Order: sequence, then structure tokens, then C-alpha cells
Amino acid sequence: WDANEARWTRIAIDDWIPCSGGAPAFARPGANEMWVMLLEKAFAKHVGSYAALDGGRTLWALNAITVRRRAREERRPTARPWP
Repeated sequence: WDANEARWTRIAIDDWIPCSGGAPAFARPGANEMWVMLLEKAFAKHVGSYAALDGGRTLWALNAITVRRRAREERRPTARPWP
């Protein structure tokens, strides 16, 4: 879902993953799960580069995956860290 265009967008990717030193350069799933790196690659292509994903907002990613256009982030008004 492309929120800027308000429409579905098809993103074609291959299964080549950027590596550094023989390991994935970006996402590193705990098990041998290829889908994590492929989803990250599709998001990187959607926003223009892997660098554009750095420091991204979790809420934006969840909205893109779930097609929710009007979600918001809420935090409890407390100085304690979240449990």
C-alpha cells in the first residue's frame, strides 16, 4: 500500500540479499528466515534505498503493512519505561 498515492503498488524484487563479510548487511533474522530480508528489500525499494529505511518510524511501517491510513502512536504519561 502506497499511502502517498493512496493505492496498491506492485513491487518486484529478486532474492539477492546485500551482504557484508558473508552475512546479511541489514536485517539479520535469528533463524534461517528469508522472508524478513525479502520484506526489508521490498520496503527499501519502495522508499528508494536501504539508507532511507534507517531511523524509520515503526508506525509508518505498520500502517503500510496493514493499510491503516489513520493510526496514531500513543504512550502512557509516565517516566517509567514500558514493561
